[in-house]
Amino acid sequence: MKCLIADDSRFHRNLIRDCTSTKLQNAQVIEAADGTEALRIISEERPDLIFLDNEMPGLSGVQVAAKIRCLDERYIPYILMVTSLNNAGEALEGGCDDFIRKPFNPDEMRARITVALRIIAVYQKMRRQTEEMERLARIDSLTGLYNRRMIDERLREAVEEARRKKRELTLCMCDVDGFKKINDTYGHIKGDEILVALASCLRSCLRLGDFLARYGGDEFFIIFYETGGDVAPLIERRLHSVAASIKLPDGAPLSVSLGLWSGLPKESDEPEALLKKADNALYENKGQRTRLNGGASSRQLTPSRLSGAEGSTQN
Repeated sequence: MKCLIADDSRFHRNLIRDCTSTKLQNAQVIEAADGTEALRIISEERPDLIFLDNEMPGLSGVQVAAKIRCLDERYIPYILMVTSLNNAGEALEGGCDDFIRKPFNPDEMRARITVALRIIAVYQKMRRQTEEMERLARIDSLTGLYNRRMIDERLREAVEEARRKKRELTLCMCDVDGFKKINDTYGHIKGDEILVALASCLRSCLRLGDFLARYGGDEFFIIFYETGGDVAPLIERRLHSVAASIKLPDGAPLSVSLGLWSGLPKESDEPEALLKKADNALYENKGQRTRLNGGASSRQLTPSRLSGAEGSTQN
C-alpha cells in the first residue's frame, strides 16, 4: 500500500506519519510540501491513502482532491482532509472522503485511519473483481484463447500499427475440416478436446507478439505482425503441419482449411473489411476442396488461398 502525506508543515507531516506508523507498518509513505507536488506524486504513484492539508502553496487541498477525482475513474483513493479550517462541507463535496481538524487527537486520527483501511480493502477487492470479470469477458472458456470480442480490439490496433510503421501484416482464418462430422461421429466432448488440442498447437507455432483467438465454433483467427505475402506459404505449411499432428480417434490426421490476407493496409481499409477478405479466402478454399472431393469430407492437405493486398487471390 502507498500513502501520501501532503502538508506544507513538516511538523504536521511528522505527526501524521507517527499516527500511520502503527496502522501502516508495511506501507510506502511519501511526503509532499505543496499542492502541485502532491498532484504530481499522485499522478505518478497512485497512492491508496492520501492525507491533504487544505492550505498549501500551489494548489489547495480541495483543489487537489477535485483533480484527483478527474484523473481516472478506476483510481479511487481514500482522501482524508487534515486542516485547521472549518470547511468540512467544502472538503467532502470537493472529493474528500473524511475530514479532521487541526490540532487533532492522535487516537482519533488512528481510528479514522482504521476506517480508511477498511474502505480501501473494499475498493481493492472490487477492483480485483472488476479486472477478473474484464479478463474473463475476453477469454474463450473452452480453449483459454482470446475470444471474438478481443479480436475486434487487437485487429484495429494491428492495422493502425501497420500503417504507422509501414509494415505488412498477415491475417489468417483457420477452420477445422469436417468438424460437424467429427462431432456426429465421435461426440461433442471429443470435438471439444480436438479444439483444445488445436488451440495449443497453433499457440506453439506462433512468434512472441503474434495474436491468436478463437473466432467462434471451430474457427480460429491469427494476426502475424510484420509478415508479408512472401512468407505466407511458409505460414500455410506450418499451420497445416501442426494441425496434422493431432490424430482423430480413427488415427487419421486432423485437417484444416486456411484463408489468408497479407499486405500493407491502406488508409481506406477498414479492419473489419480486411478480416472479411481473410474469411472469404477461407471459404473459397473450403469450396474448392469440396468440389475436388465431390462434396465429401476430406483430410487432404490442399493449399489455402492467399488474398492479396488489393483483394485478389492467388495460389
